[in-house]
Amino acid sequence: MTKQEFLSRLERLLEDLNPEDREDALRFYQEYFEDAGEENEQAALEDLGDVQKLAQQIRAACPAPQKEPAPRKEEQHRWPAPSARYNRSAFEQEDQPDLNTGQYQPQQENSSTKKEPKEQTNIATMVVIGLILFFTAPIWLGVFGGLFGIVIVGALVFFSCLISAVVVLFAGGGMGSVMVAGITLIIGGIGLMISAGCLWVMSCVCIPLFKFAIRFLKNLIKSA
Repeated sequence: MTKQEFLSRLERLLEDLNPEDREDALRFYQEYFEDAGEENEQAALEDLGDVQKLAQQIRAACPAPQKEPAPRKEEQHRWPAPSARYNRSAFEQEDQPDLNTGQYQPQQENSSTKKEPKEQTNIATMVVIGLILFFTAPIWLGVFGGLFGIVIVGALVFFSCLISAVVVLFAGGGMGSVMVAGITLIIGGIGLMISAGCLWVMSCVCIPLFKFAIRFLKNLIKSA
């Protein structure tokens, strides 16, 4: 069925209505097809559904005959509203209609337009934080570098003492070698404990403190 066949059959089914209501209804659906465009004609026909059911709905929406016609609001419509509204250029659903009144509700603003100022604010915040980190680099790099150096030294002491103890045990003999090896292992264990302690301070104290400072700077810049 084509658009013209649909409108012609609808006109025949509405012959028993008064001319004003019939012309108003036909004009309403004619404008609907014009908004949809020729490329969306079949989609618009599927959206309207069976023409006989539509005619029954239109007939039910017509008021009983009165001596004086009731005033009609221009922004509202009595005829059953289609479930979709088509854009001729993009064939996209625009505003969703209210099935009771036939009015189209305004579409919400595009969220991408609202994100622009927020993105600009985030970029400015990151630039300021980057500058602060750059100028304070000697402080926090010195702290992290010192702790990392202690970790490396402690690990080297441990492995050196371990190798020395093994060499003393296998090269020498007697209680003297065992005592030297034991003292060497104790020194190596102290070095290992110092390395582990520095690693704990870096992971559980310095890094969370650094993250807290970043969050604090972000909040401070946003509130300024």
